[in-house]
Amino acid sequence: MQHRICLLFLMAGVVTGGCVSREPPRTVRIFYHRGFSEGLGPALIRGKWGFIDHTGKVVIEAKYNQVGYFHEGLAKVRLGDMPKPKRGPSGVAGYIDQTGKMIIKPRFIDGGIFSHSRARFFALSRRGRGWQWGFIDRTGFPVISRQYSKAMPFSEGLANVKRGSYWGYINSLGKSVIKSQFVLAQPFSQGLAAVLVGRKWGYIDQSGKMLIQPAFHLAGPFREGLAVAVRGRHYGYIGMDGEYTIKPRYMNAGNFTEGLAAVQYYNGKWGFIDKHGKNVTRPDYDRVKSFSEGLAPVNTGSRWLRRGARLTLRPGGKWGYIDKSGKMIIKKKFREASRFTGGIARVKIGVRFAYINKQGKVIWKEK
Repeated sequence: MQHRICLLFLMAGVVTGGCVSREPPRTVRIFYHRGFSEGLGPALIRGKWGFIDHTGKVVIEAKYNQVGYFHEGLAKVRLGDMPKPKRGPSGVAGYIDQTGKMIIKPRFIDGGIFSHSRARFFALSRRGRGWQWGFIDRTGFPVISRQYSKAMPFSEGLANVKRGSYWGYINSLGKSVIKSQFVLAQPFSQGLAAVLVGRKWGYIDQSGKMLIQPAFHLAGPFREGLAVAVRGRHYGYIGMDGEYTIKPRYMNAGNFTEGLAAVQYYNGKWGFIDKHGKNVTRPDYDRVKSFSEGLAPVNTGSRWLRRGARLTLRPGGKWGYIDKSGKMIIKKKFREASRFTGGIARVKIGVRFAYINKQGKVIWKEK
């Protein structure tokens, strides 16, 4: 289970959460999921959320209890708090455009990003017994009624949804194209999706045909023609034929981005490899995040503590940024660091958050 969590953590680019975190009303704080998206970044100002541009200018007034990030021109915003389990709704979510105009009025308990002109929404079941997911279009109309216990965003035209105890796939009209039959299922990527059958992972195509037979203890999405696949406790990479192109010999591994992937060795240290499995940086780092726009955040000073056969991370140290040759471009001086998006990255300097450009210059800092 711990290995599965680590893999999914890296598959998400070492960024957690589906919505932006909330903080108590103290001062101006900035947090965001995947950094800036479509030119705007969420900012917490005097206890409310709004959006700023790359110069730090507030372009959408801070008046929401929670916000998501922009995708396909729309972002989720929340009025009121998130609902608590078994206590019912205590707030509602809607969607705004990049001018701040409310396009879909707040009326949903929760919602997700737009993908393929569809966004999942969360509401009470028709019988009022529990919560279910459905999908809305860009007008807010529920084109796929709430009926799923879990649902993920559309990817390559299909969404993985859970009905009862099993996962399957639907199209944008809500038609079941691959029946619910899998213990777990991931979104499609490069025409294939990883699915759990019994206790082993394999890969299906969009017709539901099993192209790579279930043979792996863990499996990730295909990125740049390769996917993380685990046998036993060892992480490696397979091609789209299901054969290992980089043998399983790592303690953990992330997706390929920009031709490189982060891998963790059994001493707890991280480095980066190319698609031939060759080390392109020295495995000297305690924590890393994947490459974006030619740079990757790296950390030294965090401690890996061995407890029996497991290594446990104790965060700390400083973050900086390296290029693809391993050269330190922005020296290690940050307490936290995110990947670059649109030439901007979020960092933490002391106790305050800031945005920097690719030269390491602070362009906006928490006041």
